[in-house]
Amino acid sequence: MKIFTQKVKKLIERKDFQVLAKLLSENPNLANEGITIPFEFFCRQKEHPLHRICDAIFARKISDDDGIIFAKIFLENGAKIDGNKINGGGTPILAAASLHA
Repeated sequence: MKIFTQKVKKLIERKDFQVLAKLLSENPNLANEGITIPFEFFCRQKEHPLHRICDAIFARKISDDDGIIFAKIFLENGAKIDGNKINGGGTPILAAASLHA
């Protein structure tokens, strides 16, 4: 599954909405699979994709509008709105609020 999660990150970096939507529709479990920070090569900590979208907006790597499109794609393909809360992680809404994204 590591190859697919790296692909998800790359598709976010490329802002390839259509291919990401197709990948997630074919592999819906990826909508909740942790990824490292897009546009960051040294990050090793994986978090929920919705959290990482907030990180990319905060770093000004993607626009607010692009972030909304990405979030919609993930949510339409089964992303849990509470992110990793069940596993003791933060929620995407907490990430958005704390990063002012």
